[in-house]
Amino acid sequence: MVGAFPVFKLGALAIKQIGKPLANYLKRKAKTNTFFRNYVCLPPAQLYHLWETRLKLKLLGLEKPKEIMKLSEDSAVDLGAEVLGEIIIFVVGATCLLLEYRRQVRKENHKENCIQNTLDQLTSQLNELMTIVEIQDAKVRELTKAVATSSPEHSH
Repeated sequence: MVGAFPVFKLGALAIKQIGKPLANYLKRKAKTNTFFRNYVCLPPAQLYHLWETRLKLKLLGLEKPKEIMKLSEDSAVDLGAEVLGEIIIFVVGATCLLLEYRRQVRKENHKENCIQNTLDQLTSQLNELMTIVEIQDAKVRELTKAVATSSPEHSH
């Protein structure tokens, strides 16, 4: 069981490392594939640019402009691919954390269940022993009573 923990950690690290090349591949694909470019990269990039510009203006205390110029298509594709790559790396990392958390919870639940089972067994054994002691106590009283009642007859 001790050996499983480092293997899981190494597996999670490997998945993260695989996420980076996957993100880079998708970035390259976004720049060459028209569908990917127009529907996956451009809209999020333009939205990101809009939000970023508004936030910067707000932080600087400037007025919100009536219209924020859109990024050029090449800049938007680059930004969209970059954002997509970061999202993929984040999702891979978050998934690894979630899986590790679930693994730890299961491990803790298993440990608690084992402790509870042991406690239940000990309680059951204690109850059995208490019953045996009560039965033996009753027998001792019977025998003591029998000895007490038979002793005067033997003494006459």
